Amino acid sequence: MIVPTGIAVCVIALAIPRIAAYSMTAPWAEVVPAALEEGRMIEPRIFLDDAVSDFKRAVGYHGSDAVLLQDLARLHSRQEDWTSAEEDLRLSLAAAPNRAFVWSLLARASTERGMPPDIVASFVRLSYQTGPREASSVLVRSALIAKNWTQFPEDIQRIGKMDFQNIYDTPWMRREMVQMYLDSDFAGRSAFRDTVLQTPRDARVFDKLLEKSLGLPAMSPRLAH
Repeated sequence: MIVPTGIAVCVIALAIPRIAAYSMTAPWAEVVPAALEEGRMIEPRIFLDDAVSDFKRAVGYHGSDAVLLQDLARLHSRQEDWTSAEEDLRLSLAAAPNRAFVWSLLARASTERGMPPDIVASFVRLSYQTGPREASSVLVRSALIAKNWTQFPEDIQRIGKMDFQNIYDTPWMRREMVQMYLDSDFAGRSAFRDTVLQTPRDARVFDKLLEKSLGLPAMSPRLAH
């Protein structure tokens, strides 16, 4: 099929901003995504600042790219610039409103900024509604709920319990449970244990993971009873 010249020119013209934008982030194509996904720091600090600068330039070329905005927001969160992160996430959602992970990130950024719990809860609901079992969203959402358990209404706590169970039922996600538990408030820890540690064996296995993570000596079986 022959494409009319006018249409071809329009397609190329529309692609130019995206090409220019992604050329700005090309040097970070491996470093930034891997560090963000694995939770590693981008070292040295100057690399993080440079990455933010390049992603800002990319967004300047293609300001409606939801993925670029999401990654810029995550970089801003590494700088603990939660105001900029929240702005980026809102723009990302304006371009692609059905991305559960971004709703979870917005809930976290809003919490860090001290937004009222009812506003944060609305973002958590949208995160769950758009991706109830999406792994990346579940991990961020569950950690946020567990850490701020008493601030959330019952429907958000129910979402948290379902997320806890999803994490526990997914072997590769279980490694995230220990840090989530340690970062939680006491009510969140209690809810987590009531939800997923249904048997003495489950509790023993999880407590051993806690001991290992904290560098504590294993408790003698005689002392454990």
